[in-house]
Amino acid sequence: MNYFNLLEIIKDQKSYFESFLKNNQNITRNINFNKYITSKEIIVITGSRRSGKSYLLLQFKEKIKRGSYVNFEDDRFINFTENDFNNLLKAIYEVYGEDNNTFFFDEIQNIPHWEIFVRRLYNYKYKVFITGSNANLLSSELGTKLTGRHLDITLLPFSFIEYLKYYNVDYNKNYNLKEKSKILRYFDKYLLEGSYPQFLEEDNPDIIRNIYSDAIYKDLQPRYSIDNINDLKETLLYLSSSLASPISYNNVAKSLKIKSHHTIKKYISSLESVYLVFLINRYFESNKKILQSYKKIYFIDNGLRNILTFQRYQDKEHLLENIVFLELIRRGKEITYFNEDNSECDFIAKDKSFENYQVCFELNDNNKDREVKGLVFAMDFFKLKIGYILTYDQEDEFKIDNKVIKVISVWKWLLE
Repeated sequence: MNYFNLLEIIKDQKSYFESFLKNNQNITRNINFNKYITSKEIIVITGSRRSGKSYLLLQFKEKIKRGSYVNFEDDRFINFTENDFNNLLKAIYEVYGEDNNTFFFDEIQNIPHWEIFVRRLYNYKYKVFITGSNANLLSSELGTKLTGRHLDITLLPFSFIEYLKYYNVDYNKNYNLKEKSKILRYFDKYLLEGSYPQFLEEDNPDIIRNIYSDAIYKDLQPRYSIDNINDLKETLLYLSSSLASPISYNNVAKSLKIKSHHTIKKYISSLESVYLVFLINRYFESNKKILQSYKKIYFIDNGLRNILTFQRYQDKEHLLENIVFLELIRRGKEITYFNEDNSECDFIAKDKSFENYQVCFELNDNNKDREVKGLVFAMDFFKLKIGYILTYDQEDEFKIDNKVIKVISVWKWLLE
């Protein structure tokens, strides 16, 4: 690309960037900013489209008080190649000054061989922040070119704490009845509509539809050369009706009358790569058994899942479980589910130690024995003294064989 064209783009984006920063009072994400600012490593921010990655770049720049910004999703970069990076660097220095040593690159995965350029900046001791919407693209290239030189941030839509902050709702641990009722009203919206930042700003379901459409047609189809988009969309629709349920590639293929389970595996892997869905494995100590086991499916956002299905009002228990799953991801947990002798525990969460969680909308006479049995079985297996049952709005604590079972409202657990 011509240097002067690049110069014009950088000037335009600088003006937009500064105006955006000035006029948007966005919610500070629950990120350890200092950890990433003081690190010498490349900071890689990944996540689905519209999850707020650009906002997070703004927040990093606001805290650092310096740095240049380039958004590679700008259509004027359509003819940009790896041979143009030197001209880009010259244009950045012209606009931001030659003492600029911090770079913010938005959606950089659109440019071939971007990782070589970023590695060069890193070798020159520059600070680099990059964003991207494709997990596989970033992870594969980072693995080969930037090994040991990057820190990752996986950004999800708003947590419930961030959601309440967005609406200026005060919360504390001493709830009176009026405050609790208000928080529950917002939690009901959070449960059904999700928390994509741009959706909250515009209150328009078309935002969610566009996230889904862009992921399919702009990310998946060109990258994976998917010929039958209808089959891919049917697979996603099937997954939306299987939220929080065990699935197998064979069963999905049979249900959709698709010949090969390998095709289904490719489809689901591609949907994972753009952060539309997540799969978790059943807990086994044998890797072979893990590979052969049924997976449980979760979605990046309840609102996106509900756009795809008509079950939203009949399926609150699975929506509740999806929220718990996403929060465990935010808290940095490694997650599996447990199933032994027909006793199932929804989540085994591992960080430095194991925790187990059972999720049900309401604990009652019809389900209590089943829910407690699965939890206690997992507690015995992992030698845990405390287990958690998360519900819509119940509080309790009881003991079984010297094991403590804590029943906690999900909305309170989210505010811990």
